[in-house]
Amino acid sequence: MMKQVDLRIGGTVVCRIIILATVAFATLVAGCIQDGVVARFQLKPDDVIVDRRPDAVYERLFPYYVDFCAARQFRSRLTGEGGGVAGHAVFYLKGACKDDDAPFPQLRRCRAVATSLEDPEHGSGVSVNQMFENVNWVAIPGYELVFQGGLAPGERLTRSRFEAVKQQAIAKGIYKGVTFHRFPGATSDTDLRDFLERAGIGTDLALQFARSVFCARLPVTQGMLDQIIAFLNDKNREYAEGEADYNWSACADNCAHTMRNALAAANICSPLSVRTTKIRQIFNLAVPANEFVNLAELMTGGDLEDYRDILRDGPRRDAFHEFH
Repeated sequence: MMKQVDLRIGGTVVCRIIILATVAFATLVAGCIQDGVVARFQLKPDDVIVDRRPDAVYERLFPYYVDFCAARQFRSRLTGEGGGVAGHAVFYLKGACKDDDAPFPQLRRCRAVATSLEDPEHGSGVSVNQMFENVNWVAIPGYELVFQGGLAPGERLTRSRFEAVKQQAIAKGIYKGVTFHRFPGATSDTDLRDFLERAGIGTDLALQFARSVFCARLPVTQGMLDQIIAFLNDKNREYAEGEADYNWSACADNCAHTMRNALAAANICSPLSVRTTKIRQIFNLAVPANEFVNLAELMTGGDLEDYRDILRDGPRRDAFHEFH
């Protein structure tokens, strides 16, 4: 999502100073750049995940789950473009499908419980993009389109494959009802094909055309998934039907904020404000790699057999009582 080479990524000067100061401070506190926040900005495959293979047994056991994915900076395999050291965050939601009948991006619960990634009713990816004007996110149907974009392992990305994914995105209506901010320096409104070429493919879909992706997976109940869907739908409805445009902000309202707060709607974690003052926003920053690590740690921490331990943590306590 952060595709500029420099720091001109949509925030104010104050916002950028806050981010740089926070990263510097966190790095010093950590004691070593290799173990601090900056190291999370620079995730490498060998650091976290060597290989990832969807497990058929897992698919049968869990009807609903959330993949929170942190993607490294945009680095196009076709054009060589790069930028955005903080990377990008996306969801993959098993059990939440794109609502094709909605006038703008919305989700619905899938009509059946899928046990195969190839099932068209398996789930959707959710991606926030700084170029969106009248919505916060779009839904990308199907696991394969979200991540591989049709590329087989070891296959070289070609212009024809890139164009095929572009046509697929248009045919599936991923950006139905979406309007875009103009690209910097543009003299006319952003065209969908131009957007896909420059900012859509590799960020919203076909992520592995331009990024390495690291995902933490959390099984959820049906009730929890419904709350995540409701939060995301309300978020888009706020912009699509309201008077205000969505204006992406690196420190105040970025992709990781949306994903974190969607999880908070299901009492998985605490929310982060996107409406506080600039100085106070330093306490509500959301960094994709940090949120990925936070969720991975959350899934392995705590004593689930100790009721008192659960009660000491607000989100876990609420999830226990509200969603069982």
